[in-house]
Amino acid sequence: MYQGQNPASSRLDIKNLQWLRVDKTKFGNIAEYIKSHNDIAITDISFRSDNSGNIPFNYVSFQARNNSAYNYWGVDLHLTLTSGARLLGVNKYQMTKFMSEQSQNVEIFWSGSLSGGQISIKPSINVFDQQNYISFDLGPGQLK
Repeated sequence: MYQGQNPASSRLDIKNLQWLRVDKTKFGNIAEYIKSHNDIAITDISFRSDNSGNIPFNYVSFQARNNSAYNYWGVDLHLTLTSGARLLGVNKYQMTKFMSEQSQNVEIFWSGSLSGGQISIKPSINVFDQQNYISFDLGPGQLK
């Protein structure tokens, strides 16, 4: 909740980090595999502020399109607002049931006084997590 003051300092603690080896024989060229599975286009980014009340509100809207050939249960989007080299804000949004070739218009509410910056939106998918893929339903009579 917005308290009206910026923190004097912050700290990031990363806990329970686990590294797993990726089997090249299963995935082939890893860079190409990641690129083809993480083909999410973000366009038409718009940012607007509403400071008319006691608590300032901001709205970020954009269009996300899954250009990959894969359906996902969840796709994380990491949003950053910067002004030059200065980080003004960070936010995260998760798109659910994001199907191949699907486009979604997204609007995110973001509290705080955040005007005057540049928005960046980066998709993040664990492409090695087979539980995140939605199987294609080819209908009756189709080989699966």
